[in-house]
Amino acid sequence: MIPLLAIRYSLSAMTLIRSTRFAILILSLSPAYASGPFPFGSELMLDTGPLYGSKRIPMIEIEEDGTAAIDLWCATTKAD
Repeated sequence: MIPLLAIRYSLSAMTLIRSTRFAILILSLSPAYASGPFPFGSELMLDTGPLYGSKRIPMIEIEEDGTAAIDLWCATTKAD
């Protein structure tokens, strides 16, 4: 015999799965809108202070041609 608690749990889990699937379906059908053009030729800085022992603040520099320089606390890399 299956305990009553297990039946309630499985029904609530099924309801949660169904509602999650429905939310994913609705979100996938809605169009994505941008609030503005992509910020080519700009610097984007993380709104935080440096980590303890570091003076660096994470930043992304985006050039007009789409290349980017990504500066993190520990390393820097270029992206094409």
